[in-house]
Amino acid sequence: MISSCLRGSPEDAVAPAVALGGGPSRTSRRQQLLSCFGTADHEDLMPTPTIPVHAQSQILSFSSSQRSSKAPDTLNVSSVVEEIQKDSQWRLDQLRSLKEYLTGAAHHKKGQEESQPDNEEDAEINALKKWPLSDGDYAYDVFISHRVVPEQELAMQLYFRLNEALLTNLILERQGAASATKLENGPRLERVFWDHDSLIVGEDWRKGFVNGLKKSRLVVLLISEASTPRMKTSHIETDNLLLEWETALMAAKHHRCAIFPVFIKGAEKLIKPETLPCARPKTVYGTQSCSLSARSILNKVLSFDPKDCVHYDGTNIDEIISQCLLKVKSFSSPNESAIRLRREDQFAELIPTDVDDMPNWNKEELRRHLSPTQFLVVAESLPFNEFWKRLILSFDISQCKEYVKSFGQSLRKNKTLIQLDLSGNVIGDNGLSSLIEGLIGDPPASLQVLKLSSNSITIDGLKGIFERLLPKVPIKRLGLKNNLIGKTAKESDLVMRNSLPSTSLEYLDISLNKDAYLSLDYTNLTGLRAGNNDYPFGRNYLSALKGNASLKSLEVASCGIDGNYECLVGNTCLTRLDLSNNEMLALPEHFSSLMTGISGATALEILKINDVDLANVIHLAEHGVSQHPTLRDLYLSNCQLSAAALSDLMSAIADSEVQLLDVSKNTFGDEGIEPIRNAAGNAKSTLWDIYVGLCNITGEGAIRLISAMKTSGKDFQITVYRADAWPDEVSKVAGVVILEDDEYL
Repeated sequence: MISSCLRGSPEDAVAPAVALGGGPSRTSRRQQLLSCFGTADHEDLMPTPTIPVHAQSQILSFSSSQRSSKAPDTLNVSSVVEEIQKDSQWRLDQLRSLKEYLTGAAHHKKGQEESQPDNEEDAEINALKKWPLSDGDYAYDVFISHRVVPEQELAMQLYFRLNEALLTNLILERQGAASATKLENGPRLERVFWDHDSLIVGEDWRKGFVNGLKKSRLVVLLISEASTPRMKTSHIETDNLLLEWETALMAAKHHRCAIFPVFIKGAEKLIKPETLPCARPKTVYGTQSCSLSARSILNKVLSFDPKDCVHYDGTNIDEIISQCLLKVKSFSSPNESAIRLRREDQFAELIPTDVDDMPNWNKEELRRHLSPTQFLVVAESLPFNEFWKRLILSFDISQCKEYVKSFGQSLRKNKTLIQLDLSGNVIGDNGLSSLIEGLIGDPPASLQVLKLSSNSITIDGLKGIFERLLPKVPIKRLGLKNNLIGKTAKESDLVMRNSLPSTSLEYLDISLNKDAYLSLDYTNLTGLRAGNNDYPFGRNYLSALKGNASLKSLEVASCGIDGNYECLVGNTCLTRLDLSNNEMLALPEHFSSLMTGISGATALEILKINDVDLANVIHLAEHGVSQHPTLRDLYLSNCQLSAAALSDLMSAIADSEVQLLDVSKNTFGDEGIEPIRNAAGNAKSTLWDIYVGLCNITGEGAIRLISAMKTSGKDFQITVYRADAWPDEVSKVAGVVILEDDEYL
């Protein structure tokens, strides 16, 4: 039997222990050969059996065919040693020849660099050398390779600091902000592999760390004085650190990852590579754990340019973090770049440029109706596009349903996308389930905004969103408008309320879902839109405001609000309130109570009471509006306001802080111009933006209104609708904005 290294340099080979009939005893022959190679008599070398006499001639004949000029007449040990010393390549050829003969190989594969796998473990190791990794399929930014005990503390610091730095950097890139809020209380998004925290319980730990390394862009090698002593015995006992190092070296050689050596204080006392064994490391599960010797692996690690390394002295961890961020950001495999260009060309061919001559590939927003072929092209392009921040897509789900899951999987690989809007595609619960399955893989998608309005999603789909999707994907804003999620108010409330604490959700839109309801008593939402749900107990939304310290926006139009206005008093968090189309507010006692509550909501900035007949109660607005310290925007569209009612309203806001007033779709006509002029001309007034579309104002009245606003001495903006048909000389005046009939802010 032969124990040998069939790859690498001659010094990596272990001397063959050859025993032929006759000659010195087995022990002396063994010692002679080992001494000639400068190799210790290692216990892991197997005892050498004697080769039968009748086989010797076959061995000599086989070797002579390759090197007839140097093959000896008889296979004397001393002559073999002499020939090996003269020509190391012939030595390797002899070793290959002997191994193939002794293992019953059918023929010799001349010049073959690697031995064939003998079992599944050999096949696994060889597969790692080829590194079968799909381009762009990186689950981690950084892999920390370290000796478990001596480097544990630094590895732990790097793990948490790098995760925080990488996530913060990601937020900065996506928001374009100068700073970002730390996710101290948010979900943990792991972008760094550290075996102590990243290996899955129950998984084969060896496969776990190898797979983690395969999916990492940057491998940080922590090298200390304590890293290498164990390598002296790697031929006797397994050393997984060597396997990590060799795997990373081979990956970097093929541009699959970058390597960043970090020498810890004391690393200058490292054991010298020449003192390490040149034998291949000990087998693991019946196969070699590495294909190179410990000496060769350490030599390669120490050969890195000093400019690409960092020496850690216990105080410069920030330097390590900074270097890691730079290396992760700059890393891109040649294959990724080539595929990105091919995808861009394919995308440009099938999804042409829009009218603005800006290629769709290079835009921040892609808004299109897609054919099945185009939908598939967008899905395949997502991992490589670095421009898109918003996708607003429509498609025929009956033709694209088989692509929805792969679309979700591609979303996980995109690094720039913030918002996905699939509203109006009627994907149903089945399509939603496929999308969720793609989004929640490893790593999950990093979307922040997801809009799924008008998709026929039922209570079952709602469960999938709140129980499967939201706990894993850090979505902050979710739109579920106009679906079928409200089977019963109690059931929809339980589904959402029970899962919300484990999510990142901040804003939720469940409007236009019959009987859908969410209790605000136990949630930390900052915004809720729940209007037009036919929920008969809308007052519960207002009662939840008492003492609520998180909700900033509440939109409960058409919710049958009929009381609990006093719960607004003392609220210091709410900034936006929409009570439109709640008919009870047309009654004086209700409107008066609301104004009292508004006056006590000291943080309120935006108030909407559209689509309520306020003609007989608007004079009461002074109680809540006139002296309010923060109210800036007041929306009273379609409130049946006559010229007299408008005059009462303008008196109420003349001394207020209101800057924007929407009184569109009312009936005051040209008679309302004078009250507006009086209010705008008030020296204390801050009013400058007014909506007066569809108020029966004539062209002559428009000229008077513009003149009145100009004489106020303030910059102004007057917004009307196209249907108002104001004369061109008026509509083109600076400060006049014309909206399309269906465009209402």
